[in-house]
Amino acid sequence: MNPSTTKKTLIWITISGFLYACIALILPMVTTRLIGADAGEAAGKAAGGAVADTINISQVLITIGLFSVRTFQVSDDRDTFSFSKAFSFRLWTVAAMAVASAVWIAFGGYSEDKLKLLILMLLFKMTEAFSDLFEGTFQRENRFYVAGRILTVQNSLAILGYVTTLALTKDPVVSLLVTDILYALIVFGVHPRFLNKPLSAYRPKLFTKDMRVMLLMCLPAFMNAFLLVYLDNCAKFEVAKTGGDGILMEFTALFLCVFVINLFAGFFLKTMLKEIADCYNQKDKRKMLRLIRNLILVILALTLCGLAVAETIGLPILGAFYAMDLSNYHLELGLALLAGGINAVNSLLLNVLIIMRRQLATLVCTIACAAVAFFTMPVFVTKMSVLMGGALGYLVIVSVLFVLYGGLAVTGLKRINKG
Repeated sequence: MNPSTTKKTLIWITISGFLYACIALILPMVTTRLIGADAGEAAGKAAGGAVADTINISQVLITIGLFSVRTFQVSDDRDTFSFSKAFSFRLWTVAAMAVASAVWIAFGGYSEDKLKLLILMLLFKMTEAFSDLFEGTFQRENRFYVAGRILTVQNSLAILGYVTTLALTKDPVVSLLVTDILYALIVFGVHPRFLNKPLSAYRPKLFTKDMRVMLLMCLPAFMNAFLLVYLDNCAKFEVAKTGGDGILMEFTALFLCVFVINLFAGFFLKTMLKEIADCYNQKDKRKMLRLIRNLILVILALTLCGLAVAETIGLPILGAFYAMDLSNYHLELGLALLAGGINAVNSLLLNVLIIMRRQLATLVCTIACAAVAFFTMPVFVTKMSVLMGGALGYLVIVSVLFVLYGGLAVTGLKRINKG
């Protein structure tokens, strides 16, 4: 790839990725502050916690809409995932996401306001699923920097739309509706214009043989992704169940640091993903190992910097952001940061394993870890203080996953013969 193109890609994907992460961080934060300023701190924490909970739920369900196609699409050298096929396949997966969302809502027992928030957040994520398809197409065509520019505008509008509307109306539902509209205008109005695909490429198709091939190829990775998002959110679900939306908001504030580590690690991973895939396809083991090592060093540096900041000014900064007193949670924040670093490495290992087409073995490992989480997370949260139990339980889960994924990755790398 041209060095200037690589530089542009890194710059724009860094900016757009930062803004994307800010959506999940700023929406609950701003809700807590603005609602709390009018109705009191407890009401603000509850409102912010409700928004955070709908984000957590939508993160689980969007895995159905995405169906783990992105990594296959980018590393596809046989044109299995042509844009026309991938677009029609995405229509089917988003439809499946809609059905799953309806089932989740039916058994959720949500209040009227929270139900409205959840439906709007799910619509936002369905739109995001199409955005992901367009981004993957730009990346495959070595024009990822174009996607980065569009995503910068797209994510900026989402944040500004929500914050501005909430400041004027003090209504999270109306604010999220405005955000959905602005986001959809960019996704469906701007991305297709720069992709320059013929209209026939967007014509829906029946579930063809090629789509069945895509389904079978991506199914293990999708199941793995679904379980991984559950693992990422199981501590939050248990905290919300045990402590309520107010306690969840405190837990969300502490886990801001986990988001930050994953965010910056994800910038570099997204940029280097195709290069890692090319190394594997060309059996260039030495270069592939160098790329993986460099990414792990980046994650280690981010984690150490995060721990240093956490021990000095981390909690006062978080408390100021969220208008809450978090001064007694030093150990919980440290555990969350350590877990975030390990989880970022897990994400790297997962992408490497998918490139190696080790989906089934990866799925077995994730199922085993999900079973550990299902039985242990309630124990951690109920037998300890809620926040300490959530942080420690999450650290244990990502550590188990690291051991399992690491073993698979080492075995797979040993099998590569240098080309």
